[in-house]
Amino acid sequence: MIAMTAEMRIAKKKKKKKKKNKGCEEEILFRLGDGASYSVPHTVELCLLTMARNEVCQLETPSETYHITLTAFEKEKQLYAINVEEVLKMAEELKVRGNNAYKINKL
Repeated sequence: MIAMTAEMRIAKKKKKKKKKNKGCEEEILFRLGDGASYSVPHTVELCLLTMARNEVCQLETPSETYHITLTAFEKEKQLYAINVEEVLKMAEELKVRGNNAYKINKL
């Protein structure tokens, strides 16, 4: 998976025949690959990989329709291009993410 942090605005509407649902709109900042922790479906993450900054996309699934705007993204630095302190900080963050994934049985 590409190491990239994405910030997006997502509006999702559930498809129901009898009730009109106004849907919800929220702005989410997450690391690609960690979308499940933020209730972002894998298909939305795949869609983000193909989008450019400020691009708008409509994604329809059998149960919901997503209106996605990629507001910002940031590629993470390569391991060889950072100093020791940043490597240690990154390792600590990865440890916390791994522990959290283990706790919610994501592994």
